[in-house]
Amino acid sequence: MRGLVGILCCCVLLMSPDSAFARDNIEKTSLSDVVIDDIGLVAKFGDNIWQSMDANEAGNWLNSLPLSSKRPSVRQINKDILLSASPAPEKQLKENDFIKLRLELLNQAGEVASSLALINLMNKNKSIQDIDIIKNDALIASGKIDDACKKTSYYLNKYKSLYWRENLILCDIADENFTRAELQLGIMSDDKKASKTDFFYVANAIVSEQLIDFNRIKETTLIIKNLLAFAPLNQIKNLNVKDPFFTLSLANNLKDGDLNKLIWQEKALDYGVVSHNDLTLQIKENDFEPKDTQDPLYWASKHSNDIRARILLYKTAVNADIPTIKAKLIAETIKLYKLNGLNYAGFRLFYEQIKDIKSSDELSWFSRYAIQSALINRDYELAQKWLSVAQEHVDDDNQAFLSYALLWRQVKITKQSNRIFNTNSAIDRSDDALDKLGKTKEEVSLYNQNLLLLLDAIGVAISPKDWSYRNQYIAEPTMFLEANEEPSPLLLAKLNYAEASSDKLQAAIIASIIADKSPKILEGSLSSASFAIRALNKSGLNEYATMMASEIMSSVM
Repeated sequence: MRGLVGILCCCVLLMSPDSAFARDNIEKTSLSDVVIDDIGLVAKFGDNIWQSMDANEAGNWLNSLPLSSKRPSVRQINKDILLSASPAPEKQLKENDFIKLRLELLNQAGEVASSLALINLMNKNKSIQDIDIIKNDALIASGKIDDACKKTSYYLNKYKSLYWRENLILCDIADENFTRAELQLGIMSDDKKASKTDFFYVANAIVSEQLIDFNRIKETTLIIKNLLAFAPLNQIKNLNVKDPFFTLSLANNLKDGDLNKLIWQEKALDYGVVSHNDLTLQIKENDFEPKDTQDPLYWASKHSNDIRARILLYKTAVNADIPTIKAKLIAETIKLYKLNGLNYAGFRLFYEQIKDIKSSDELSWFSRYAIQSALINRDYELAQKWLSVAQEHVDDDNQAFLSYALLWRQVKITKQSNRIFNTNSAIDRSDDALDKLGKTKEEVSLYNQNLLLLLDAIGVAISPKDWSYRNQYIAEPTMFLEANEEPSPLLLAKLNYAEASSDKLQAAIIASIIADKSPKILEGSLSSASFAIRALNKSGLNEYATMMASEIMSSVM
């Protein structure tokens, strides 16, 4: 059997020690006699996960991964699949095609640190142009433009391909050597094929300071996304960025001190493809007038859609010595992040700060923010500490009541210490909590139905009495369905097969597809999501199942 050999002698960290990725379980393989297509960094789905597929089928599965998802559980599943160490499909069309596909998809997902880590396992003496291009794109997106440009002339002489000619121009533009870039474009204009590319259009517009119409670009390749990161954003018309790679490149390559850079770093943190440290370094570069800092909460409330409001509150929170004041500032900043559609960035940004705040009776109201940050960053011990505080104050603190009533299951589930729940007063409190949040009777009913589906999917024992009680108010079947894109019958059939055969790989891929499309717990039926989570659980992928269920359950907060 080829490919999977011994444990490597050292460890690779996919990102900085502060990153959630650095805490992943990582396995490595020996470089002696290794087949490049087979190498990987993790092994969570089995030793030979592609054995029953040919190259086309495997490629179809991998290409179906929802790479632009922001759900942490979906992103983790995608990354672990693409990093899996396993022999490639036997019926490959060409050598190195499978590793190339996996690396390309890692890049597209914004997981460029993982892509580079995988490339580092390869034989450095064996140069492959496709891999060198993937590595180059990853280096630029990660902000290592100097490393990417160092060997461009070497690769251009070696491969003599259009990509490296374009990369030479990109490097000149990044270095603001527009004269040389213009000269190279002039030479390229004589080449009919090269001068008709989207890259030529964008590069020529940058050096001649013309408006770039994003809608005119037919295919936004990774090198074009990287090139656009070095263009003044006010020079780009109709800019539409909805993928993590482009977001990451903008976050890393826009000029330091530019508020636009901060905006894109926040978005990259929301995807989880940068460390919170990258953002905090840029935040420190921004100063405020003394009048603005006298009452930061008031100033921020008047500028809630302005990134400077988030910067001001963050800087004030970091410098606050009194825990109650620090907690208040953190909570208000997280609210601003969520208000601006960044559901995960605030919880990731403040994770280290929250760890330093001692859970106490005085801060019971803060438990909802602390618990959610802990769950998103997979720190279940921290979540348990704050849950205990919330539990002690359910009768005298409205915020603590909400935290305990709506988040206690998630903490208990992720701890997996007790899979059987008391279905009496503790669960019943969720109805009162939803009522305090202003939810209608129909929404409460939908929540209860969805909650039972998710709990049942991860193997939590639900009594018949509780099923009956929770379903006494059944919402109209047509309610909330617009937000829910139901998977096709064929996909559900494949999911049933994966569950029945304990096929971890197919269960994980289909679950990530379904979870990415699943609505929030109050916006539609989660029957499909519960099928996906159950398949993960039955296939032995309990960690993903509980993580996914917990995320969806927490969406009400």
